[in-house]
Amino acid sequence: MVRTRYINELENLKNEIILYSAIVEKMLMDMKVTIETAAEDADIKDQLHEIESKEDEIREYNRNIETLCLKIMSTQQPVAKDLRFVSSTLNIIRNVEKIGGHVIEVAGLLNFVSIGEDFTEEILDMCLSTKKMLKSAIDAFITGDLEESYKVIASDDKIDALFSHIMSEVVERIGDKKDDALRLIDIIQIAKYFERIGDNAESIADWSVFSITSKHYE
Repeated sequence: MVRTRYINELENLKNEIILYSAIVEKMLMDMKVTIETAAEDADIKDQLHEIESKEDEIREYNRNIETLCLKIMSTQQPVAKDLRFVSSTLNIIRNVEKIGGHVIEVAGLLNFVSIGEDFTEEILDMCLSTKKMLKSAIDAFITGDLEESYKVIASDDKIDALFSHIMSEVVERIGDKKDDALRLIDIIQIAKYFERIGDNAESIADWSVFSITSKHYE
């Protein structure tokens, strides 16, 4: 009976992690659609408001999962792999919360700045790529897929490369005075938020590696 309750609590924890990450994944997908809409010179205020409104929901999910983890650790006293899974979850949900926060910060910037045709394609690539990283990292963690965890860690190189390219283009434009400097600085900030999202997805995959192997990726 006790063992059955313990297994059920772990399964419930896994389900909550999946639901939580799905909310943030949808925020990234909504952001992609919003950027595409903005590229067509359509109004995006309602879409941005919808993304920004998720802040309280993210925080509540984070608190609930943290409470579940602490309950399992205090009442069930997990050991070995189960303990690593629960302790890794406590770190992973912080990464998920940060990702959601960065999406909201991008939404805040888009209230005032236009990405424009020159940067839209690369920003969209960063948005979609980080969404895929997040989903793959969470899936790998839940299923204990070590190989997939390593793939997610490696895929962050693409995000870093996209950010570096945008940074180089912005520096060149500012130097040549080809564009509004304040707009270009905002573009860098948007790209930087997506780079941080990639870093957090990579961190999730690293905690997945730890959960499976008891060692962090080197």
